Amino acid sequence: MMISHSIFKTINFVELDNKFVNYCQKQFDLSSTSSDVFNFLEYVYYSEYIEIMYSKENFHFEKKINNDLIIFNKDGLSHNVNLNKFDLFLFKNYNDTYTGIYCLDYIIDETDISIFSRTSGLLRGYDTKIQFNSKKSTLLEFISNHFFLGQKLNNMKNDLGQFSGYRLKHYTVLDFDNPVSESDELLYELGIGAPVGSISDGALLSPSDSYFNYILKNKLSCFKNYTGLSLIDSFTIVGSKNYDRNCYFRHSSWDSHYFRIFIFNQFLKSRLQIIANSFSKDQKKSRDYFEDCYSKYYLNKISFRFLPNEINKTIFKSLEIENDINYLKTRADSYSLKFNETQQKEQEFLLLCLSILTALEIPIHIEGIRDIIGITNYNIYNSIIYPSILVLLFTTFFIKFRNKKM
Repeated sequence: MMISHSIFKTINFVELDNKFVNYCQKQFDLSSTSSDVFNFLEYVYYSEYIEIMYSKENFHFEKKINNDLIIFNKDGLSHNVNLNKFDLFLFKNYNDTYTGIYCLDYIIDETDISIFSRTSGLLRGYDTKIQFNSKKSTLLEFISNHFFLGQKLNNMKNDLGQFSGYRLKHYTVLDFDNPVSESDELLYELGIGAPVGSISDGALLSPSDSYFNYILKNKLSCFKNYTGLSLIDSFTIVGSKNYDRNCYFRHSSWDSHYFRIFIFNQFLKSRLQIIANSFSKDQKKSRDYFEDCYSKYYLNKISFRFLPNEINKTIFKSLEIENDINYLKTRADSYSLKFNETQQKEQEFLLLCLSILTALEIPIHIEGIRDIIGITNYNIYNSIIYPSILVLLFTTFFIKFRNKKM
């Protein structure tokens, strides 16, 4: 079983400011969609999704690179890969910053699945040693210096850096010369970065049957010639006669359009996670951010066709986005209830103050009563009226608060 064609991309997150966006406009190409492709998108995808992933409101920069890299494993053995392209998707935050999702697109010219697995696994590690133009560095240092002006990536001091995790996420599509046997095991091993064959060999960290079956609930299985698996930090497709780099339609579908579905869900997951983390700091802002995020990015379906919807549904489920939404809804509803109660109490207090002021003015308005009852002395009149009003107000408040306690 030999690999005929492959896609391997790694992605992760970075927070960027307007100054860096200006730099991107000078250094990278702003991705554009031709009229023919856009007509195709309108025929296939809902306008809400197109507005998010293909509009100019959210930037998509790209740069063709064609850099040959040498990567080393812990034993010093080397593998050659080609860094083919760099992509940067930018989504506007609620302040003057952007959530950036950067992507490194590699060409791994390898037909042996075991070697491909080891190589792709190394490309997910921040600390993997690489060599470019005779200069050695870690993979994280290389990404930072070549694409982000030396900016610190994976910064654990901010929420987005914490969400990024300890390794790069990946998107993998493999096409084999023959139908794949035991594709479920291969999907799992490629998805989590385990050595190929570790399940059949009974390796120490091979999954239990129950956990293996649990993971496979996130399996994509629409056609006989390929299957997929989505995990929290990966999306993997294996099959035969499904993907061909030399076929424009197949390549653009898996390399661009379906890949953007992966990007879209990863962004939505990150946005919800950051809002959840900020709830304890500022509940009102967090509630407003969540409501805005929910109205803009929560899409029941993204396409008029079934396959993009199935891919989206599979990734959405594996990232447990629905759980995040329900959790934030509960917190937002709880805050709204407390906010309404606070407002009601403030209104009640305001009405109480108005009632007291009105009551104190009563003797002025009923000045004619003093003449009717024949009290000519102001002091005697005031000493009777005001205490009577205060006793009445005290009695009213006492009854009201006693009823609240009951």
